[in-house]
Amino acid sequence: MRERAAWEARDTAIRKGFEELGAKRINHGNELRIRLKLLAERGFCAGQAVGWLTQQNREGRASAFVFSANADGKAGGHPALRLNNLTSLEDGALLTVVLVVEQRTTRVLSFSIGIQ
Repeated sequence: MRERAAWEARDTAIRKGFEELGAKRINHGNELRIRLKLLAERGFCAGQAVGWLTQQNREGRASAFVFSANADGKAGGHPALRLNNLTSLEDGALLTVVLVVEQRTTRVLSFSIGIQ
């Protein structure tokens, strides 16, 4: 039996690390809904905000979390969440969120937040 090369040992360690991370999959939709619920409970947005967050399948391998067309604001033609009672922003400021994750691994592929 031959001895493993150093690169094979590193490769095995990296693969094991990825497998361990994969076991700790993050439910990004739930994480976003928790934050939206906190905003709503504090009076910074409409109580329906949690229900406006939708998950859309993209290209069969990815999912995008965005606000639905029912959201109470529009920013550049995109559904947005109207924010109120924040000291640093004017009432009616608009929040847009787009989170794209790989369905199989839940790895974040892209993330965008905008405030107008």
